[in-house]
Amino acid sequence: MSQPDITQFHSCQSRAESELVFDLRELDGHDFEEAMEKVFQRKGYRTKRGKLSNDEGRDIELYKDDKLVFVVECKHQQSSVGRPVIQKLDSATRDAHADNGLVVTTSSFSPGAAEYAQRHNVTIWDYQRLIEEARTVGVYFVKTTLFFQVPWRTKSEFELLLRHQYLDRIKSNPRKAPDVFRIGEIRHEVVPALFLAYTVDKQFQTQTGLVYHAKDSGRMIYPAAGNEIGPQEQTFWRDSNPARLYAQEIEGKALPKYFGEPTADLVETTKTELARKFSRKVRYQGRNNQSYEKFCEVSSNDVQVQIKQVLYGRWNVHFQVGPRTYAACLADDAARQPGVGQTSGFVAGSEGFVSGDGFLCNDCGLIVPNAGEQAGLTCEGCGMTLCRSHSWKWPAPLLEHSPRLCSACYTSRNPKTGAPDTASLCAGVLLLLSFGLACFFRQTEGIVAVVLGSILLSLYWGWRVSCHNTNMVSLAKYEPEWKE
Repeated sequence: MSQPDITQFHSCQSRAESELVFDLRELDGHDFEEAMEKVFQRKGYRTKRGKLSNDEGRDIELYKDDKLVFVVECKHQQSSVGRPVIQKLDSATRDAHADNGLVVTTSSFSPGAAEYAQRHNVTIWDYQRLIEEARTVGVYFVKTTLFFQVPWRTKSEFELLLRHQYLDRIKSNPRKAPDVFRIGEIRHEVVPALFLAYTVDKQFQTQTGLVYHAKDSGRMIYPAAGNEIGPQEQTFWRDSNPARLYAQEIEGKALPKYFGEPTADLVETTKTELARKFSRKVRYQGRNNQSYEKFCEVSSNDVQVQIKQVLYGRWNVHFQVGPRTYAACLADDAARQPGVGQTSGFVAGSEGFVSGDGFLCNDCGLIVPNAGEQAGLTCEGCGMTLCRSHSWKWPAPLLEHSPRLCSACYTSRNPKTGAPDTASLCAGVLLLLSFGLACFFRQTEGIVAVVLGSILLSLYWGWRVSCHNTNMVSLAKYEPEWKE
């Protein structure tokens, strides 16, 4: 009799789910059944677990469109599975009126068991078939350590990205950015870390119904072997998708040597901390309209944890612009733009470099952002790009725009501070005329208004003169840092 193919019900959506790894050395029989249930769910089945004892040979039932299509027996053992197990499942399949039976084992099948399964409606998965089937839906059963990697770019790819996405897009005038950036050392670093994914889903019921539902899932990254991972890198890498690494070494170093600490203690510590985090006291209203308090305790066994040993990559970059030296650490993921971690040399903040839309001050070589209090600007006289510290605000006449200028444009501009400008002269004439009319008609309010206006005009005039003099004193001492 031909045996049914359980792979025909693969769910396309399930392949996009995050990968799960189960170390068979750490699983008992019950854990193995739970792991297999996840495999079948990813294959598109609705599952139903059997009883913990006296399950009558039915560990898991698989349904498709409310129809029982498979009865599954799971055997997590080292010795081979014999014929009696197959016979028992065959009988359980017929009693349950299911279409087919399936026996899954972490070992192998005896010749008698395989021959009986071939003649009856029973599919068998030995360890090799198990790992192949599970792998198609992103689940790994291993008896040895697995390693994962978030793929990173090659050095040439990264250099090209660094220049075109970051450096060359920065606004710079009259010096052109591609001509003034000097890229120095670019060093790649392999970062080993433990990628931990957790889920919590526990409900607390009373006679009045549900009073608290502890439900959450998330990812955590812990550095391994004495390495450090900054908060920005952790945030960036949490959104990455590690892929199975089949190589035996990376950059000439054996994979196990990148990691040092055992993971068992970390898993238990994490489960305990998360259990404590989601445990809480709740108040609820009883049926007798009385208020009650209940402590809803989440235990570490309620926290499901998956842990992977993952290799990440970061690039340490040093480059120079005029008299200034910069350094940046970029967390890499070949599937998306790198994430900028720690930086140095960016006195006004690294936003302009990170987003690639900053300004380069052509007086001092400082890279500044394009928005905010530290934003760069363009000289409104010659178009030179500047930082705030190396630009001067021209004290404009009344009702006129006060432009930002570079040192050369400011000193070469006619200040007009020795005589009244046209707007101020007109304002003065109008004030005198108003004062005369107010006196002629003996209007006290008009006289007061004219006097106040005269005072304000004098103060504004004095402010313009003071600002200009202050700027000129500053410019007399100023010498651009970037002379070349």
